Amino acid sequence: GRSLVAQRRAPVPALQPTAGFPGVDPALIAGVSAPLLGGWLPSRQALATMTPTHVQGERTLWATADGVTFTLFGGGLVVSTRGLGTDLHASEIGELHRLIAAGQAGQAARLQLHLDGAYGERPLRLTCTVQPEGPETLQINGRSLRTLRIIETCTGAGDQAITNRYWRDENGPIIRQSVQWLGPDLGSLYLQRLVE
Repeated sequence: GRSLVAQRRAPVPALQPTAGFPGVDPALIAGVSAPLLGGWLPSRQALATMTPTHVQGERTLWATADGVTFTLFGGGLVVSTRGLGTDLHASEIGELHRLIAAGQAGQAARLQLHLDGAYGERPLRLTCTVQPEGPETLQINGRSLRTLRIIETCTGAGDQAITNRYWRDENGPIIRQSVQWLGPDLGSLYLQRLVE
């Protein structure tokens, strides 16, 4: 039994990014009934769970234990961040949100305002194409979830090209899993809805 003792003493990782997404040991959040998001930001090697702290209309503020916040719009589109330094200050995504929520193909504008570290804002205007790719079943926190996979490809100033991916619930606008680009410094954020 030495190996068993060693195994028991080893710290249990609450989260570990698997294939880019925040994997979770279901046993560690078995008692959690409040909504919970898992987030993985490779550029910062940061992995965290988030809980909703404030809801205003279509916007929900999600916070990590150390006070970093993400504002999600509608079913789960990131529109701003705070606490990361070169934050995504604000976004305009109205028409994109409508297309993604409806699972429709189409083209729309995306405006992102980024903080440059000196409290200045840099606007980035992107032209984005939304394209549903097909059904996909996800395994998240011991649950099997049927989703519609949607890709959003954007081009903007210079040769800036970004790709966002969404796995939207097959029956509604809730985004179960996503890869969303926050900006040139932060890169992409991987999100999973771990607990409803």
